[in-house]
Amino acid sequence: MARLSTAVEPYFLGAAVWIGYTGAMSLALKTLAQFAIKKLASNPEARQKAVDVARTVAQEAKQINAQDDKARAAGKAFSKALRSLKDGTAPPPAR
Repeated sequence: MARLSTAVEPYFLGAAVWIGYTGAMSLALKTLAQFAIKKLASNPEARQKAVDVARTVAQEAKQINAQDDKARAAGKAFSKALRSLKDGTAPPPAR
């Protein structure tokens, strides 16, 4: 069996590690999503909070879509969300 040159081996080793990493991340995200769904299904307060968050996200998306500079509007919405997380104050749910 022929040995690969040293110039090619690191590339293949890196590709193998990258594929393994993405597979592991995919599994971790799947597990996280399953946990969140089970939590929402079993807890009415968590379900209501998820509904409020989804409405707020939809309202922000509508505002972003209405702007001419969508990237700037998205940045402002993201900054607003980060500020509310840091301050511990959640925006009122959209109705």
